Amino acid sequence: MKGCRKTWQRAALLLAALLLTGPALAAHKGHAYATLVKHATPAFGEWKLDKGNGLVRIQTSGIRMYEHQFGFILKPGHCKEPIGWIAWASTRARPHALQRIRTAQMMIAVAGKSYPAEVPISSILAITPNLTAFALTNFTFNERFLKQIQRAKTFKVRFAGPPALLSLLDVTEDSFSAIGFTKARNYAAAMCAFAGKRK
Repeated sequence: MKGCRKTWQRAALLLAALLLTGPALAAHKGHAYATLVKHATPAFGEWKLDKGNGLVRIQTSGIRMYEHQFGFILKPGHCKEPIGWIAWASTRARPHALQRIRTAQMMIAVAGKSYPAEVPISSILAITPNLTAFALTNFTFNERFLKQIQRAKTFKVRFAGPPALLSLLDVTEDSFSAIGFTKARNYAAAMCAFAGKRK
């Protein structure tokens, strides 16, 4: 189990690095955010923060499966408009199969309300011959949704389609802790604004 845990942690770092060089952020002043800080610090409840080249990311891991992650990326000039991202993995999926699927239909439930979202699949990474991870990003949430998370203890993410994607997933839903989200978001926003002033 320890070896499996290390594989997942390594996968999370690789996937995040791949994600952060994606279309939404690669044009950031001509810099490619190719690596992440090895240790995500500081931590706020169940949320962690990492940063580099002015970009700040906060994320939390799934309650059911550690390798599932939900978070936001902030960049100077848009510090109050975080870009959402989700990382998921499956032993059923293969990169060539996922590449045929451009978007995922999702439902995010918080405080008794469900928010539908159609999210682009942005990055795909084969971790092992039998394990593929993928990231979804380039989407945003309105302030009302973010405030719902701030008031909640947990929220749930569920893949609702398309059928081709659902057939590739071992697990289609997971819950995430909202504990620490408000402090993590405020701290990340302050760091983002400070980074913007230094440019």
